[in-house]
Amino acid sequence: MSSVVYTHISGLSTNVVPVEIPSQVRHEGREELDGFVEHAEYATTIHAHDAGTVLLRVLDGGHMLELMALESGMRAARFSFASKIALQPALMMLGIAELHVLVVTLDGSVFRLRFVLPHLWTSTQYAPKEYRITSISLPIDGIVHIAEVGVVFIGLNDGSVLRLTARMSGLEHTGDWNEESLHGPPNYFPSLSSLMPSFYSGPTVPNPTKIIALGSIPPPLADSGYARATSLVVTLSRDRHLRVWLTGNGKFVASKQIPSQFFQTDALIARSTSPGKTPALEGHVIDSDYRPIVRVLPPVLDEDNFSPDMDAGTEVVVFMPTPSTETAGFFLLYRLSAQDRTSSRRDLNFVGRKSCSAQTEGWELRDFVVADDILYLLWNAQGRTIIQTSTYDLDEEEAEQEPWNTLSTDGEKELSPDSFEESAQEGDTLASSILAAILRPGAFSPYTLHIAIKQYEQSLVDVAPYILNTPYPTLAERIAAVVGSSVALTTDPRTGAQMWDRYWSALRRDWEGFVARCQAVERAGRWPLGLSRARDGSVVVLARERMGTVVALDEPMAVHALAGANTSSGTSLFGVAWSLRANIPASDLRLLEDALRSVSGDGRIAYSHDSVLRDVAQRHLDGLVPEGPAAFVRSGLGMLDDLEDAVLQALNVVGRLEYIVKMEDPEGGMGLAVGHDGELKKALTTAYIAQSIEARYDLCLSILLLLLFIALDDPDTLKSSVAAARACVMFHALGLLRSLAKQSAGDLAGVSGGYGDVEDDVLARFEALGFASPAPGAIGVGRSGPQYSLVHSLLPRANLSTSVLQSAHAFIRESGVLTDVALLDAEPGTLGLVERLRSLGYLDFSRELVMRLPPTPGVCYVHARLLMDLGRPDEATVLFEKVANNFGPISHLTETDRLGLETVLPPPLSLESACVYYRHVAELFNDACCLTQAIPFWRQAIEDAPPDLDARGMWSKVFRAYVDLGMWEDAYVVLVSTPYADLHRENVRQIVIAMCEANHTDKLAHLGFVGHHVEVERTLSFKARHADPFAWPDYAKILYAWHVFRGDFRSAGAAMYERARRLGEEAVVEEEFVQVANVQARCYLAAINSLELVDPSHSWVLLSVSSDDDLGRKRRRLTVHIPETRFNPDCKDFEVVQLSDMRQEHALVSARIELLGYYPELSYHNLSSPQDIVSLYVRANNFDLAFSTGRLVGADLSAAFVNLASQCMNLAASAESADDESIPWLETDQTLAWDGSTVQRAWHYLQLSLARHDVEEGDWTYRKVVADTMLELDQSARLPNWLVSFFLEKQPDYLVRLCLKYSRLQDALLYSIRMVKEATDVLSVMPPRHASTTCLPYSIFDQLIIAATEPTGSAEQKQLAETLKKDLAARLTKLQKWSAPR
Repeated sequence: MSSVVYTHISGLSTNVVPVEIPSQVRHEGREELDGFVEHAEYATTIHAHDAGTVLLRVLDGGHMLELMALESGMRAARFSFASKIALQPALMMLGIAELHVLVVTLDGSVFRLRFVLPHLWTSTQYAPKEYRITSISLPIDGIVHIAEVGVVFIGLNDGSVLRLTARMSGLEHTGDWNEESLHGPPNYFPSLSSLMPSFYSGPTVPNPTKIIALGSIPPPLADSGYARATSLVVTLSRDRHLRVWLTGNGKFVASKQIPSQFFQTDALIARSTSPGKTPALEGHVIDSDYRPIVRVLPPVLDEDNFSPDMDAGTEVVVFMPTPSTETAGFFLLYRLSAQDRTSSRRDLNFVGRKSCSAQTEGWELRDFVVADDILYLLWNAQGRTIIQTSTYDLDEEEAEQEPWNTLSTDGEKELSPDSFEESAQEGDTLASSILAAILRPGAFSPYTLHIAIKQYEQSLVDVAPYILNTPYPTLAERIAAVVGSSVALTTDPRTGAQMWDRYWSALRRDWEGFVARCQAVERAGRWPLGLSRARDGSVVVLARERMGTVVALDEPMAVHALAGANTSSGTSLFGVAWSLRANIPASDLRLLEDALRSVSGDGRIAYSHDSVLRDVAQRHLDGLVPEGPAAFVRSGLGMLDDLEDAVLQALNVVGRLEYIVKMEDPEGGMGLAVGHDGELKKALTTAYIAQSIEARYDLCLSILLLLLFIALDDPDTLKSSVAAARACVMFHALGLLRSLAKQSAGDLAGVSGGYGDVEDDVLARFEALGFASPAPGAIGVGRSGPQYSLVHSLLPRANLSTSVLQSAHAFIRESGVLTDVALLDAEPGTLGLVERLRSLGYLDFSRELVMRLPPTPGVCYVHARLLMDLGRPDEATVLFEKVANNFGPISHLTETDRLGLETVLPPPLSLESACVYYRHVAELFNDACCLTQAIPFWRQAIEDAPPDLDARGMWSKVFRAYVDLGMWEDAYVVLVSTPYADLHRENVRQIVIAMCEANHTDKLAHLGFVGHHVEVERTLSFKARHADPFAWPDYAKILYAWHVFRGDFRSAGAAMYERARRLGEEAVVEEEFVQVANVQARCYLAAINSLELVDPSHSWVLLSVSSDDDLGRKRRRLTVHIPETRFNPDCKDFEVVQLSDMRQEHALVSARIELLGYYPELSYHNLSSPQDIVSLYVRANNFDLAFSTGRLVGADLSAAFVNLASQCMNLAASAESADDESIPWLETDQTLAWDGSTVQRAWHYLQLSLARHDVEEGDWTYRKVVADTMLELDQSARLPNWLVSFFLEKQPDYLVRLCLKYSRLQDALLYSIRMVKEATDVLSVMPPRHASTTCLPYSIFDQLIIAATEPTGSAEQKQLAETLKKDLAARLTKLQKWSAPR
């Protein structure tokens, strides 16, 4: 037996944006379509070599063309035409590399779309070519038939045919066509008879010669593009004339008029209304609402008797509709004769006739096809699709012809209230049960649900307009939220009670109304369109919104379809069982089914199966079957020789899987050039699996009902019955598979992904423009549409070389569920299926299945994995621990439990090693970030590890788990307990970093890290050097605290100093400089304080520097210079930083911070020089900070003392008003406490500043600068006594030079005389020990004497000069005396 399995086309592909096809003719806007946009008006398929099967559909009322590659993952393409498409467009192959789509529109345009294989519309920019037909009136009213890739025929009303042939340039089509009108031989009898009314009463209908059907031999798969000279086209006109034409040149070949006696009724004959006239037979015309169909079959070539006449024997099959008779019509077969050698003429010879079956009365034949000598008919039976077959035996006598066989429609069921009750589960509401029924896989197409909910929402616009503006993530949520939302709970106005009964009735009516909408749309989508051939030769059924294929039924499906008609020993039991089931009411049958599911729900019945069946029978079947049917069942059972054997044979039929094939094609599918997903094949296989499982389930339920009857009628019959036990296990296994087939794999797309809502689909728009073309190797990678059935998700990549039946049986076998039946247990195979569902992410359904199984070790393991995936690790831990008891060298598992556990364990695991199991479970928890649960299993794995096993990885993971959980003490215990010394360094590094990042640095010191403190310091030092100094945690501070805690102040100072240096090297914005500088200053201060606690001889730090550091920072002076050439190139250079250097850098940073407060307009880049800092302090009249900071940073204070001396001179010049002025540097607490006037305090401040900051190492530079500045400002000024006394004591010669510089000769002479006398007096007390002690600036004295003795000099100067000469002479005399020999 055969049947048809269907799948919805909208489930194979998502909606896409159509490409507008430009036209030479402007068209006005067309009216909105009354029907459904996604329901096709025409469909056909072709096998396009490397691209697989391509489906063509005409949508949107004839204005849109859709192309789908059914065996690849490429996205569908749609093309929108301004004018309506004239049926039928065609798919044609040009060679083996190009697919051409030819479209003729009603406004007279011929379009050609060219696609290159294998990537078709996804990789090429197709440029449609348009040609305008000019030789006929428009719009086109005749039938369009595309015979070949370059030939188009259009039937006209006058009986002629317009032939279009494509023009070619080489092997390319130019886009232009040649037009030629073909006329057959004239028929003179009607015109002659019309002149003699007494002999003719002709037809009065218009256009009696109009062409109403066209047919041709299908072109070869690889066409050359040129019209073939031997190809034939057959036309049928309303006057019943069959005419044959040559496609290549349009030559008329033959003609034949169908005799009117073949028509058995006058309802199809138009008669003359003239009274008294009898119509002639030749005047009868075809005038039916149903169209005739013509098919041309190529001749069968005889290899033994080859004939050069290739057209001889061509068969023309004509279907003539007769809707008003007892049948829907009849078939006629004509055969083309051989060419007459003398006249070169041919004849159409009548061969035979075959009537349709009587049940087709009132049906419409949509299409027929001949495949493998089988004639397939596609009927529209008042909205239902019916397929009939028969042997292609039209050439035989009607009495000897095979009868028509109607294919099974067992899978075609519509929803009913019983379906709602069947899908309802415990705790389900009315809405949820109905929603589950309409969302059941295969019940309705995605487009049907979308249109139905859209229509429902439009009906509620006036009641609840907000519904249209509310988005929903999924279509299921949209339906659940919208349907029933207008039903409100009312209150009885008399009693005030809430009217719940009325509410539930209204809600049920509302939901049933929505289901009725869905059924109406679905029924319209099932309207049949045509038949086609698949790549494997099977017949494809095309409907408006679905497609299917004719498949052979397996034995359980055939038995189920025949309802027990089989008579063999293995199937005769089904007749008795089915008769018993037929006499049980539907409601009671559901109760019995639920009871049977409940007692075998866990897969292992606690009591014997016969006692359980007897209990169910007593509670639910007793008194349910009438006495008459019960007697019939007893008599049927009495006819069975061996009841036990009959039941076992029947169960063998239920579980039989006859075909063994691989589930996957390793070559990717029959050598196709692109990756084929075979989505159509998978969808059809899914539907077949669902039907097969449903049939097996019904048969097994019938067998169980018969066993219940036997248990109630004769309890002893089933005692210790293997058949009863096997039936229970079989029913349980099929129940699991049935739940799997009815389970949805995922929700449908919501409002955003609905059909027709593609304006915002950017990807679709890009693909429509040709910009989203994938790479050649990427074709077929992505999924093209949504999935609904869970079976569809479990199916592997479709093997295109196998049939649907073979793929379905392979899936059922490899699911493993039915293999448990032979073991009388439901565990190993079922567990494998549940584990696979869990791995695919269907957790809720997997848990529903696993709860039906007994708590064996394998079930516990899968259940634990499910609990982990559901986020319940604590419960999973308990189950994993239970399973652990079964691992080890000694096991007490039964063979079944052992097989079940090994089925679900990952391949590396074995039952002999408990260590490997604990490690596996710990890894599972670790991957799920459940470290608390993973640690005990890691520890147990370490304890059970064999001595020769390297456990480094497990110790490391235990340690890391404790660290990640923040359990520092436990982690430290693991650290010191780890027997592998090479792990200690890495573990210390991990725990130190983790504690720092967790802000638990206080525990670093408490843990101690005895024996590991060096690694702690190394880790913290590395992080302090390389981590971002502004990031948290601050590793430099942590390292500083660590060193302070351990009493290593020098290392602590080095850590903070290095951090200060890094902060100074970072580039910061102006707004953040002060904040960063404050941190830097505190780091310097901490480093200074730490080194202050160290012995002065060790108060320095050693830092490694690089060449980059040398370029940006002044190099410290080295104690010993070693030439650079003496060093190894890889040797690091070091910098010694003294405590004084730190103070200097700290002072510089502090000064920058303070000066930015004085001068906010400045940039910190302007404060890089110490001299600039001193200048800015002087500018701010803050001489204290200028002098102190300048001394620390090593700046020259000369400019500061020049400024201070200048201010003192200015104050002295205006002494009277000086007391009234505000002088900031004289208003400190210290200066205000001094006695004297402002001028006196100013000179005193200058004296103290010089005493503090002018040192002998600097050769008293600042005092010299002050003296020079005073005389520069006023040459007549009197130097302060304290300054003169200082120089007379320290450097009297400087006073002489200074006075000589500013022409103060008298003062210079006096200072010189004093200096000479003091030097000479010393010689009187003690002779000089060194020659240098007698050195005086004699050259200056000479210059001074010469200047003083000039004629312009005063007498006093000359007298002083004489005195100086005398003193010098006296000194020289004494020196000669001391130097003379004694």
